[in-house]
Amino acid sequence: MLGHLLLEAALLNRGERFGGRDPAGEAFCVSNEEAVKNEDFWFSVMKVINTACDPSKVKSTMDLVFIPESPLWAIGYVSELNQKIFKGRVSLGRDIDMLTPGMLTTAVMDYSYTSAKAKEWLGYEPGFTLDEAIQKSLYDFWSAHFPGKKLN
Repeated sequence: MLGHLLLEAALLNRGERFGGRDPAGEAFCVSNEEAVKNEDFWFSVMKVINTACDPSKVKSTMDLVFIPESPLWAIGYVSELNQKIFKGRVSLGRDIDMLTPGMLTTAVMDYSYTSAKAKEWLGYEPGFTLDEAIQKSLYDFWSAHFPGKKLN
């Protein structure tokens, strides 16, 4: 949100701040500059859920289940083989049909983004660390979905 507000301010003052460069049409990445693996992100979310939430006070509609990668890869290869043999005539189920080695390769990739351009052009600085952002996001989720119930 902060990135959007800074961009709006930059668009209203076009060219004044950037030595004639126009931010319109430019792409900016805003992140907290913390590289994190997908698996580590979900473990952080689960840690907050398990420590900040008393199950007797808050019932979560967000069920997260961790499945180790190796069974998923095995299912992915079976799904791909099924598609090659039967040319799509036999389905293992829509979700399983999408689970292929190519999809898993993309899903387990590590991505990292830099906010250098947003810092240079817009003066962006991250407002939260990753753990703070996870805590705030989950608190806002529960506040919106379970009004009146309190977290620990």
